[in-house]
Amino acid sequence: MGLANGAVILYRGDIARDRFAKPKTLHKGTDPITGLGFRDQGRSTHLFVATSNYLDCYLTATTIANAKVDIKERIDEQGCDLACCCVSEPDQDFILAKPEVATGKKEVF
Repeated sequence: MGLANGAVILYRGDIARDRFAKPKTLHKGTDPITGLGFRDQGRSTHLFVATSNYLDCYLTATTIANAKVDIKERIDEQGCDLACCCVSEPDQDFILAKPEVATGKKEVF
């Protein structure tokens, strides 16, 4: 769940069946969350977090030294506006729409 205060709250498991699923604050920031997307790759799950100023990717529930941790990577220093991102099918690529593309400006990422 992405919030306007810049937080992302992650629930693991089946929240419909498990009433005691514990939420975890995965991301804290000052910019509002403008989009979220999951990519499932076998045993690993990526969560993309978009704001108006940047794009982060979390590798969720990675086991390191017998402890589950979430690894964060900054993907881009530019984000997107609200509802201007999606996850493609079937490749599960996270796609951002930016005003520069609509105006004809070229930007390389």
